[in-house]
Amino acid sequence: MSAQAALCFDAVSVKQGDRWIVRSVSFEIAAGEIVALAGPNGAGKTTLLRVASRVLAASEGSVRVQGRALDAWSRREFAQRVAVVPQDANIAFPFSAAEVVLMGRTPYLGPMGFESALDLEKAREAMARVGIEALADRSMLELSGGERQLVLVARALVQEPDVLLLDEPTAHLDLAHRMAVLEQVTEFARRGGAVLIISHDLGLAARSCQRLALLAGGELRACGPPRELLNRTILRDVFGVDAEVFETPDGSIAVVARGITRPAGSAKT
Repeated sequence: MSAQAALCFDAVSVKQGDRWIVRSVSFEIAAGEIVALAGPNGAGKTTLLRVASRVLAASEGSVRVQGRALDAWSRREFAQRVAVVPQDANIAFPFSAAEVVLMGRTPYLGPMGFESALDLEKAREAMARVGIEALADRSMLELSGGERQLVLVARALVQEPDVLLLDEPTAHLDLAHRMAVLEQVTEFARRGGAVLIISHDLGLAARSCQRLALLAGGELRACGPPRELLNRTILRDVFGVDAEVFETPDGSIAVVARGITRPAGSAKT
């Protein structure tokens, strides 16, 4: 494992009670790279993302950001380096969408905690980039699941991190907003950011990422370019499905499941 990778998982294991949720997972993401983490439900994908975001501690192994262990960063430093887009945020107070996006600037505020004109402008720009300027004054409690997800994406972008962690960021989005988010993720990586994105949409992952990391049963089954990994043998092993993989007219990859062969992830390579 490279000490200078933007994000590095080194033999990470997570145990809850007497059950191992994740076992000895190792892979890394370079600056400028997008890696999609995929696998069946319960494979350990969100657990790994929670470890990387310091919400959950690894039982064994370690995660490093830019060569430094997670606990070597202060909370403020870490928030300036790593931004997280969860599947949904439990926001019980009626903050407006603009207020939630502006929270992404918190790691940069001075001792008095007041936002500057620059912070406000960055928040407006982030909302415009994902197409939610019209939601600025709306309460988060009034928004749909997809609209809330776009607010969380804008909040992460305005944080200006080096590493972006996304858990199913397009799951509730319509086609236009899904493309807007993926364009922003791609642009973030183009500017040198590192991205880890959890996705159940293998075709979408193949279109937007350089590598896939496939989990099943808490273990890393394969990691590599989508065109190498998306084949019937690996899909049968990891997802327990018989699937067809073919190239679309625009050169991207599509995966169509034909039937279930066994419980996902039950076989090991």
